[in-house]
Amino acid sequence: MAKKYYAVRKGREIGIFTDWSECEKQIKGYSGAEFKSFLTQEEAQNYVNNTISTISTESNNNNITSEAIENNHTVQIYVDGSYSESCNLASFGYIILKDNNEIYRHYGIVDNPNVIEMRNVAGELAGVISALNWAKDNDITEVIIFYDYEGIEKWITGEWKTKKENTILYKKFIEEIRNKIDVIFIKVKAHSGNKYNELADTLAKNAILEKTQINHTCNTSNNLSDNKEFTIIDSNNNLDNLITFLQDTCKIETKEVQNGIQYIIKNNDEQFFITKYKNLKILFQGKPYRIYNDIIIFLSSTENFSNTIKKMNEEFYNFQSKDINLKFYLPKSYNIFPDMLFSILQPSLLEQPTYTLQDYSMYAFPALRTLEGSIKYLLTSYGIEIDNKGLKCFDGYELRDKYRVKIQNKNNKLAEHIEKMYKYYKDNRHPLCHTTATLLDIKIIENYEDVKRIIREVLELLDEAFDLHNSNGLKQ
Repeated sequence: MAKKYYAVRKGREIGIFTDWSECEKQIKGYSGAEFKSFLTQEEAQNYVNNTISTISTESNNNNITSEAIENNHTVQIYVDGSYSESCNLASFGYIILKDNNEIYRHYGIVDNPNVIEMRNVAGELAGVISALNWAKDNDITEVIIFYDYEGIEKWITGEWKTKKENTILYKKFIEEIRNKIDVIFIKVKAHSGNKYNELADTLAKNAILEKTQINHTCNTSNNLSDNKEFTIIDSNNNLDNLITFLQDTCKIETKEVQNGIQYIIKNNDEQFFITKYKNLKILFQGKPYRIYNDIIIFLSSTENFSNTIKKMNEEFYNFQSKDINLKFYLPKSYNIFPDMLFSILQPSLLEQPTYTLQDYSMYAFPALRTLEGSIKYLLTSYGIEIDNKGLKCFDGYELRDKYRVKIQNKNNKLAEHIEKMYKYYKDNRHPLCHTTATLLDIKIIENYEDVKRIIREVLELLDEAFDLHNSNGLKQ
């Protein structure tokens, strides 16, 4: 039976549902409810997004008429809040639309330590206040605020009593600003696929990530432009397999050195040196760019190398693993995230360049490599074999039916999410991380802000994936 998406554009909560029973709760007994089922999420989202004229509200704001909702020129604001327990920070994010086009977006940290105890609610309220102040400063007289935390409106209507100072001040602010702006509140279902609600949520999380990133990175006088070196003992003769692995993507030259042999590994304008000595010592020398990341990928797939990878990363990036608070980056899944994947991910959580580069893509490699490794890890957890020919279990962006059913029977939401991860992986990694790409094919990232965006989006995908994986009782 084909999967359906149930879109509710008029009901108790606006949003998209994949389960009929959840959809039914929003419309059953609701006068004038409007909903429709679709075969694709995109069609369902369009049904919700493009029909603001049909949305109703239970707001007690008598200044707003139904005509205001029907008028596409009315400014629409999507707002959300976030909270990081590990950093004890609350934040907000919002996006403002007019004529169905984005006109402004903003995010920030709640800078009042007295309201942090309200956690993400502090961010929700601060977001509404910030957005309405922006509207006032820009002479906007009529807005619709879409929110997913019910207190946003219930404290205003009196349905909830304002007992704390922050809620009292919030209600007072709304009452005063309504002398200049007509405000209507409309509740949407959280994490239901609403494009702009999800964007507001992402913006709020970004605020915390950017605020605290400096505290989670290594403070070092060195940088990625420095050559580094690290020595290991190769008692299991893994080097030959590593060289074979690298030959698929790099040009390799060899030369004899005293008591050993040196491999000169080249990829376009980058080179890395690996020297094998007769006493089984192996010396790695170079910069932590593409080739180094490929080496880490290989070692991560080799038994008993997790501690070696940890020490190599610490040496090449000049940091201590204990400096990284994984709970901050993966709040829902940090305790089950595989060590092997964490070793690959680490470099993306560390360095912020303090110098100008023509290409910042090297900073995104570890995150995208981790995304690829996570897809493979999850697939194998459900009995899907992965070979060295790539992810042939996908047809386009979707899992082939015989593979999808293996996951779907146990965890339907995870099957969908793996497809979402794979789409992101294909759209961003090819040819960004493919060392087989020609110089003309290689995608460069000229703005470090784009790197930060990629890392944030990958972290969100990873956290949700392993949280869903864990919900099925499958732990590493």
